[in-house]
Amino acid sequence: MRSTLFVLIFCFVSGLTWAQSPAQYAGGRPEMLKFLAKNTRYPTASQEANAQGIIRALFTVGTDGVIQEAKANGEDASLSEEVLRVVQTMPMWQAAKDKSGKSILSTHELVFAFVIESKSSAVAKIPGAEKADVVVTAYRD
Repeated sequence: MRSTLFVLIFCFVSGLTWAQSPAQYAGGRPEMLKFLAKNTRYPTASQEANAQGIIRALFTVGTDGVIQEAKANGEDASLSEEVLRVVQTMPMWQAAKDKSGKSILSTHELVFAFVIESKSSAVAKIPGAEKADVVVTAYRD
């Protein structure tokens, strides 16, 4: 109760704006996932190094619908660079709107899993891969 009251007071005092309607990719989530699946590539250097893992992309959708301040965090630099590249190439979104209908900034996260599959490995062996928004797979014999 005490922490809830603090959060409510903090929001009131700080003047945070809550989105009445969240930002959306043109065509919605299914179209965004199609775009990401079509345009994300498993970097050759990462495949050769057997690099796998989860990459989290954080970005802001501006009031004009343009992606801003995109960042990608993961253990492999090439995988992070690929996620950053593809997020920055996404088409404009419909900006979030506040209660009065004014466009506002909104922050979003996408989770990518990069997996090398062979007869001895699978997606389940990478913790969190089953919950990723996008799974990029390289196949080996």
